Amino acid sequence: MKHVRTTFVALSLTIAATSFAQWTKNGYYRVLNEETKRYITIIDNKAKVSTASTSIDLGALETVSDFDRVVSNPASIIYIRYEKSPNQFSLASQGTDTREITGEYLTVKPSTTNKNAYWAGGKKSGMDVWLCDVLSLYDTSEVGHNANATSKTRNWFILPVNKDVDKQYFGIKPEIEYNGKYYATIYAYFPFKLDEGMKAYSITLNTNSVAVYKEITGTIPRSTPVLIECSSPTPDGNRIDIVDETTTSISGNKLEGVWFCSHKDGHINRKAYSSSTMRVLGLTQDGKLGFITAPDSFLSYDGGRYYLPANKAYLPVASNAQSELYIISEEDYSAGVSTISIDDAKQSAVYTLTGLQVRKRGESTEGLSKGIYVVKGKKIIVH
Repeated sequence: MKHVRTTFVALSLTIAATSFAQWTKNGYYRVLNEETKRYITIIDNKAKVSTASTSIDLGALETVSDFDRVVSNPASIIYIRYEKSPNQFSLASQGTDTREITGEYLTVKPSTTNKNAYWAGGKKSGMDVWLCDVLSLYDTSEVGHNANATSKTRNWFILPVNKDVDKQYFGIKPEIEYNGKYYATIYAYFPFKLDEGMKAYSITLNTNSVAVYKEITGTIPRSTPVLIECSSPTPDGNRIDIVDETTTSISGNKLEGVWFCSHKDGHINRKAYSSSTMRVLGLTQDGKLGFITAPDSFLSYDGGRYYLPANKAYLPVASNAQSELYIISEEDYSAGVSTISIDDAKQSAVYTLTGLQVRKRGESTEGLSKGIYVVKGKKIIVH
């Protein structure tokens, strides 16, 4: 499915079945075009406005027609905030907002063709400019002034994000299956709460061989990169509750994230991947959950280089860190879990965490799988 350009100003949209004159409710929404049935996603935080030509280059937005491609995409979630009368709004997502990008508030007015839809735009050089999403022969969009005052392409709907409503919910899509559970990372602008059966973790410490995790309870603050333990292999079973509340940021979290991974001319905004200083969620060679050197399939490729995907978390590491870092809890780490080489392990009997002896003292450790074991009553990681 191809993406289609629209403009950032087009974020000012509609509240279905609500009178605009009385609507000042702030909140998180998705934006949908009536004609093209495409949702807005934000891929950049830059814009170009030419007052002389009344043109606006806001290719920072792309529209996507497939709900399956927005259901787990944080770039499709927009915070709409009423600023002042008459009908002035700002819209925020992906670490930025329209006020920052354009230097202006956005004006919204009711559509003349659909009572549940709105037009968005403003005046440039005395001319009304309304934003549209037009499906053309070449799958591109027209942006800026549209002379057709009755066109549905300038009609936009604002859909409140609701975890209990189909095609309005946000669900996390797992990346990794491990030990019968499903995991993903996410870096989102919005704060959220997890559904029953799901858990969120920060990474509080990373050494050259392990990443230590800590569970986050309650609301996950906005702009917080986290590791999620899911309850289902599909987004539909991992619905989250996006909330409009202010929460203290998580301290000591070592995870980082990026908002954008755009290769579009004029809107290039991306972060290059470094195999020496970055690790991503994955499975180790012996099938354990860890932070590993990123496989090519995880990354975005352009112009001979690899880039981190948008809205995913990664773990910065020292340049001498191992290619695979096992994930362990703070409790295990505090209890004395350490790392040991196979050569060291063979000096004593080796047991699994369940108490099964897998090597006798002095016995060859050749073929011993990587993982956490017990040696002399101490938990160790063999690698």
